[in-house]
Amino acid sequence: MTKNKLIRSDNYNDRKHRLGKEKSLLRRERAKLEEQDPTLRVRRQQAHVPETVDMKRRFDPSRRSDLVGQQVQTDSNLVLKEEDEAAKAQEEVKQMTEGKRTLITTSPNPTKISYHFMTVLQSIFPLSDTIRRGTGKYTIPEIAKFASNRGYSNLIVVNEDRKEVNAISFIKLPGGPTAYFTITSLQLRQLATHTTHHPELILQNFTTALGQSIASIFQSLVPTVPQIQGRQTLTLHNSRDFIFFRRHRYLFAGAGDKVRLQEIGPRFTLKCREVMSGVARGGELVWESNAGLESDRKRLFL
Repeated sequence: MTKNKLIRSDNYNDRKHRLGKEKSLLRRERAKLEEQDPTLRVRRQQAHVPETVDMKRRFDPSRRSDLVGQQVQTDSNLVLKEEDEAAKAQEEVKQMTEGKRTLITTSPNPTKISYHFMTVLQSIFPLSDTIRRGTGKYTIPEIAKFASNRGYSNLIVVNEDRKEVNAISFIKLPGGPTAYFTITSLQLRQLATHTTHHPELILQNFTTALGQSIASIFQSLVPTVPQIQGRQTLTLHNSRDFIFFRRHRYLFAGAGDKVRLQEIGPRFTLKCREVMSGVARGGELVWESNAGLESDRKRLFL
């Protein structure tokens, strides 16, 4: 090894330059061969597919989730045996078009950041109303009963800690389930003007029974039939058990043959922490995230 620092530096730079030229020459030669035989490029790409955490994922071998069976049983009980088929079809179309109402509230003693986020959520989910909770005189089960008696099908509770929004709960009324999420990377700035049209909901990568149960909670917040003239979409993308939320609008360019997306905002990331079969703490704990479960990066639950 050369003791002189300047000579070592020159040798290193020369070697780096020489290796770069060799790699560039190999790439050009390989490009010529692949241009003559396209199958060479296909074989090379198939042999060099990067391995991601999603590709290595191990599904949870424990119980699949009681929520799916519970929801199916609840839906089956709502079907009347003597109901007229035409009336039932008309009612289904009405529900798909009108959607379900949602009530949005906050944790006790909120600040203006929670009120602002609550207003943003009202603009995201159609047919939603907000109510300020104030000092927390009423509990979540009492608010859920209040909302259910007034025709609301969903309840959203925004939680705040140290003047920052840190969590959110989604409750299906009247009897649950309840999903509790932590919120990170919250950006409330509005990048474009939204409209009041019902958006299209896009759910990606919810593959397990627990993930499908959580996806059904999100589906209940948005009408089944979107108003496509608004060209708005809500995307909930699950990656490594982190749910990324985005809101976009379709934009048509030129003669209408090219389409691009314009982000409207806001954007945030959800991490599921608890799923309960009832309303808030009043139901059975179906699933809970803890440090022991998160020690294995390849074990994913959604």
